[in-house]
Amino acid sequence: MSHEEIDFKTVKIGEQRKLQVTLKNSSSCAFFLDLQFKNNRFDDNYQPPTESQILSVFGLDFREGILPANSQLTVGIFFTPSDVQKYDLKLIATAKEKVPNNTGLKGRG
Repeated sequence: MSHEEIDFKTVKIGEQRKLQVTLKNSSSCAFFLDLQFKNNRFDDNYQPPTESQILSVFGLDFREGILPANSQLTVGIFFTPSDVQKYDLKLIATAKEKVPNNTGLKGRG
């Protein structure tokens, strides 16, 4: 990803801010990408939002799909707070090979 951290700063309730991150595939293989939000912080002073709360205030214009070999993709991340709450999340990008490697096996007994 093009950024280690994206800070939306303070956004008024009901308003939306869009920032972008660039995903780059510098390999010679296409990958299937899956993007998900996860809580980043767990301590006594922070009440983490539930998954449904996260999905109601954060959105992506690309959630999953193929990233071709030697290419890049700019993904928009939307933040639309619905109440006063602090969010400390990670955007996780999981890449898998488009077509899993497999090897044919034959034998004769």
